[in-house]
Amino acid sequence: MYRTMEDWTDIRERVLAGKVSKRAILRETGMHWKTLQKILTHSEPPGYRQRKTRPKQKLGPYQARIEQILKEDQLRAGPAGAISFPRSCPDTADDSC
Repeated sequence: MYRTMEDWTDIRERVLAGKVSKRAILRETGMHWKTLQKILTHSEPPGYRQRKTRPKQKLGPYQARIEQILKEDQLRAGPAGAISFPRSCPDTADDSC
C-alpha cells in the first residue's frame, strides 16, 4: 500500500517538516504506527527481507546431478536456445503423431 516511492516520500516530508503530526497521518491513512515508524526511519521502502536462508533438504542429495543436467542442456541447445529431442512415435500407418 505504501510501497511506491511517491507515497513514501510524501509522508516522510510532511511529518519531518512539521507540516502534519504523526497522529494526523495515522488517522488520515489508517496505517499502523509501526508502519509509520518504518517510513520515518528508512529513506526508501526496505522491501522484502528474508531472515535466514531456507535449507535445501529435499534437493540436497540431487543438487549436483541437477546442475550437471542443466549444464548439458545448455551445451545441447541450438542458436535459439531451444532444445530439440528426438520424437518417438508408435508404429502407425499414418504420421499423425
